[in-house]
Amino acid sequence: MSRIHLFEFEDQQWLPEFIRNYITDFLQFLSNKTPMYKGIVPIIEKGLKEANTNQIIDLGSGGGGGLIWLNKELRKSNPNLKILLTDYFRTFPLLSILKTSRQL
Repeated sequence: MSRIHLFEFEDQQWLPEFIRNYITDFLQFLSNKTPMYKGIVPIIEKGLKEANTNQIIDLGSGGGGGLIWLNKELRKSNPNLKILLTDYFRTFPLLSILKTSRQL
């Protein structure tokens, strides 16, 4: 089987910012309103424990994705959890909302 090279539209420099923001907002909404990441919680908890850390560094965060929901779930067993979001195309308005509301 040959390799298929796919890409994410929101990672392309030519994409207008308002469309990039719409895509990341929609992905964040979807991932935070559904329990789509429920199955990964025990795996992340195990990784944090084995690494002896309370910090997650998310590379390519976009709008934060499911980390708002994951943050709430992971803080139940790790109240001192710290999450660092990074991205080439940062969504500043969203990040300031998250910081103000203390969701991340």
